[in-house]
Amino acid sequence: MTLDEQIALYAIGALDEQERAEFERQLAASPELRARVAEERAAAIALMLSVEPVVPSPALKQKVLARIPPPRPAESPKSPGLSNWLRYLFGGAAVAFASLALVLGAGLLNTQSQLAQQRAYNAQLQAQLQEVNAQLALSRERAAQLERELSDARDRLAQAEQRVLATQAEADQARAELSAAQAEVARFQEALAVAESELDVLSQRDIRVATIPAFKDEFKQGSLSVFYTPDGGTALITAHNLPPLSPDQTYQVWLIKGDVRLPSEIFNTASDGTGRLIVKSDEPFSAFDNIGVTIEPAGGRPTPNPDGPIFLGPLG
Repeated sequence: MTLDEQIALYAIGALDEQERAEFERQLAASPELRARVAEERAAAIALMLSVEPVVPSPALKQKVLARIPPPRPAESPKSPGLSNWLRYLFGGAAVAFASLALVLGAGLLNTQSQLAQQRAYNAQLQAQLQEVNAQLALSRERAAQLERELSDARDRLAQAEQRVLATQAEADQARAELSAAQAEVARFQEALAVAESELDVLSQRDIRVATIPAFKDEFKQGSLSVFYTPDGGTALITAHNLPPLSPDQTYQVWLIKGDVRLPSEIFNTASDGTGRLIVKSDEPFSAFDNIGVTIEPAGGRPTPNPDGPIFLGPLG
């Protein structure tokens, strides 16, 4: 029996005579032990008094009274234990009620600890949800703007087509404008497709957010976030404070599973150091252990031999 168990049982008068005698010898020599016993007794009494009394049925009363041992022969006077004091106030069932109260108290403490852990987890989920909602609002705004610009580009394309038909003299200029308008429409269509892919990723109910740490000190000021679903094969990566690269270089994403490094999308950042790209995989992202970003020659590397990561971290 541990010391904590002895203290609890002594506090409610549940030790047998030999155990009580041995424990009281320790008690006489230890002020700290006496203080702990006093705390246990106070807790037992408080828990017992917090339970509303219920009149037992006659059958239950007889069973409880039958369990109470007969009076012991008179002994030398001792300070009354909590067991005798409880019996004096509340009858023979007090010890049983006090034991039950201690068990209920321990269960309450355990429940409170679990509740605190759940609240912390809920707060973490709430923070991630706020970040996802912010990115979702930004993507919606970008998609709406791109739709407006696409509509304007289509209008210009229609006007250019009309001018091509107007006169042969204006044909060359109109064809040039037509080509430029077609390229502009294609560019906005591609950008809109990316924005719609971002919306698809960010609208998933089981969206996760992974922050990938910098692997090299010179990129510590930058940040890389991955928005993905474990069972999905499409993710959104956002970059901040990454310096734009020269035309002969590019950033490249790598999906890592064990020792296998699979080359993925390439990208560059804008003049303000920001970048956004959609990464697609034939496998769900839960199949990968880590994700990395390297600096590679323009066009990226098609084979699994990156130059070395500048960002590297796990998904999850």
